Amino acid sequence: MKKDSITSTLGWGGRIWIAIHVGIIFSYFGLWAITAKNNELWRADFTIYYTAWDIINSGQGSQLYNLDTQTTHQLDLLQGASFADNLLPYNHPPYMALILYPLSWFSLSASYWIFALIQILILVRVLHLLISIARLQRWNHIEILFFVVVFCAFPPLFISLLLGNVTLFVLWGWVELYRALIMQRDQPAAWWLIVMTAKPQHAIFYGILLFIGRRWKTLSIAFGLMSALVLITTLMLGATLLPDYVKLLVYMNSVSSQYGITVQNMVNFKGSLVQMLGETYFTLINNINLMALVASALGVVWLWRGAWKPQHPTFALKLAFSLLLGLMFSPHALGQDALLFAFPVFLFYVYLRQHVPTQAQTLGWLVLGGPTIFIISEFLLRNALPVRLPFLLMLGLAVWMGITLRRSDLNHEV
Repeated sequence: MKKDSITSTLGWGGRIWIAIHVGIIFSYFGLWAITAKNNELWRADFTIYYTAWDIINSGQGSQLYNLDTQTTHQLDLLQGASFADNLLPYNHPPYMALILYPLSWFSLSASYWIFALIQILILVRVLHLLISIARLQRWNHIEILFFVVVFCAFPPLFISLLLGNVTLFVLWGWVELYRALIMQRDQPAAWWLIVMTAKPQHAIFYGILLFIGRRWKTLSIAFGLMSALVLITTLMLGATLLPDYVKLLVYMNSVSSQYGITVQNMVNFKGSLVQMLGETYFTLINNINLMALVASALGVVWLWRGAWKPQHPTFALKLAFSLLLGLMFSPHALGQDALLFAFPVFLFYVYLRQHVPTQAQTLGWLVLGGPTIFIISEFLLRNALPVRLPFLLMLGLAVWMGITLRRSDLNHEV
């Protein structure tokens, strides 16, 4: 372990703070149990998958993205309970409904808990991957424990598990694809790129850097896998399903407070703009966010020009910067999506620890306060600040990463 790593200055205060985070983790299990006891788990995002399966089982798969059809089936499924506007819509790719379809063989409650178990297994795998990276960087056991505890105490992780959505799948894909790129394994890289499309907005910037890096084999395999998924979906559910899905995404992006979407609650640039300007200017806000997303994409194109060198020291730093930009200007990023923030922070710490250890120590202390900052932001300061605090943190980290990239003596083309 480097002398300047976070554990070298942790002290008893830091260790007590870690113990508090362990308590936070246990409190999550209590909240989960209380939610189940109060029969409130139907409010989870997982209900939308079961709604999709119910539509497919009824022989109406071709109407999967018809909101009236979804409303009818969801209301019938919930037997008197309902979401706002009577619907929390299924707005994921059609092949996701088919991949997870075996869960429909169980009741809504049973399938929720089976999916929760699957997510916990994915969490274990993600932690194993991150710990493996840390060990390669010669972290000691205390330092590894430090990050594991903080990661597990991060509220977006609990939100994702509680809601039963696929954000953890996307994080898994992010980490696995990074590992595949480092190991120069094209087939696994293609597979994990497809996994990310469970939430397509979070796969865009990975796709851009693969294209600019001329990873043609990876992209061609991914194209073949996606074509197979689309073909199977078309044969099973109908030829209009994919266009209907795109139309639904466009429509959902145009609403600000409907069907469970509250843009002001988003943790990114778009949510901050709504916080500052109000929903009256939502069309303008959408356009501004789109321009920011395009500008960020062009910045990523510039960043990844030149030779592809995954073993280069700045590869992880550039990837962290790229993924962070994609998250900041994503068209859709609610509280649970902030879970993805953890991976760029991890990669940045890996780089700083190796090359700028004094700054790694600073980042380590910020990470230690991450769960508490998020809790304060969501429950005490959500409407008190003109800008969402999670976005301010992402913006500050992006500036820090940009300065680090520019100043690095190792800042050659990757």
